[in-house]
Amino acid sequence: MNNVLIRENDLIKNSTLDYHASTSQTVSLGSLGWVILIIIIFYILAQYLSKEKPKDEEDHQEFHHEKDIEKYSMDIQWSEEDNAYIVTVPELPGCITHGRTYEEAVRQGKDAIESWIDASLAWGDPIPPPRV
Repeated sequence: MNNVLIRENDLIKNSTLDYHASTSQTVSLGSLGWVILIIIIFYILAQYLSKEKPKDEEDHQEFHHEKDIEKYSMDIQWSEEDNAYIVTVPELPGCITHGRTYEEAVRQGKDAIESWIDASLAWGDPIPPPRV
C-alpha cells in the first residue's frame, strides 16, 4: 500500500511545473501576448478608419424626402395565410413589410424603404434607383 502512495506522489510531483523555474518564461510569454494583442487591435482600428466614410448629412437628406421615397414601387398583395397585406419593394432586395389594412401597408412600405436606404447609407452599400 505504501508503495502505491509513493508512486502517486512521484507522479504528481513530476507532472507539475516548478513555479520558480518557469516564472521568467511566463512573464516574457505574457509580454509577447500583450504585444501581439496590441498589434491586432491597431490593425483592426486602422482597417476601420481607412474605410470610406458615409456621405455628409446633407447627402443623406436627399433620400428622406417623401417625394423621393414615393418614387420606389411597392407591390402590395393580400395574404390569406398571414391575414395581412404584404408589401415588397422590387428595387430594394429584402425590403418587405406588412400591414393589417391597405393604408397601414402603404405607411409601413414607406417606412421600410426609408429604413432600407438608411441602412445602406450607414454600411456604404449602393442604393438602387427607383424604376420611375
